[in-house]
Amino acid sequence: MAIDYMTNGHVLKDDCKSRFLYCQTMKTNIEARKEPGQDRSRATLQSIMNASAKLIAANGLDATSMTQIANLAGLSKASLYRYFPNKQALLLALAERSFKTHREEMQAIMQVDKKPEQILRDGIGHYCDKHTNNPFFLNLRAAILADPVLSELDLKDSRENALLLSTFLTQHFPQIDPTIIKTRSLLIVELIDSLARLVARVPVTEQNNLIDEFVGLFFAHLNLM
Repeated sequence: MAIDYMTNGHVLKDDCKSRFLYCQTMKTNIEARKEPGQDRSRATLQSIMNASAKLIAANGLDATSMTQIANLAGLSKASLYRYFPNKQALLLALAERSFKTHREEMQAIMQVDKKPEQILRDGIGHYCDKHTNNPFFLNLRAAILADPVLSELDLKDSRENALLLSTFLTQHFPQIDPTIIKTRSLLIVELIDSLARLVARVPVTEQNNLIDEFVGLFFAHLNLM
């Protein structure tokens, strides 16, 4: 089924060019809204983001309305719409915040003085723990992947994270073909979401074993273990 996108009052068809234009327009609108200059405006924005996260964690995106978000944030709907014109704009802001936080966590973990295998294990374990302990992250991921525009942004984010990971691994394993490391890095970045969904559903006694096996398969394929 074709999807139409609205931007600046015009309907765009569901093709690559239209999705890109729509995405860029949405990003421009969000950037204008999400960096308020006054402390009170920043606090309001944080209240909106926190209220959205709580509701999405409890109900999922589809069952969360702008009215519910405004009520939980202590705002009128008119005030909420001054920050975000619709739910997709809010979802974009939540997605970008999630992307930024995840990359910063990756960078911090890679600075720890441990073996690469343990660093990767710690990073993946942390990612899975976040998704297991807070349903918001699983529901946010589902909402991102269900939206064609945000899914494209998610792939771009995955490629950037894969580049970060492959650069880290190439420094530690210069004997391995960098092309292989880049390919496997993109695979692990994309597959980690499947792992996180699985870990969140199984008993605690299985969780660590699944993560260990996942990391072991990655390094075994590279003949690094």
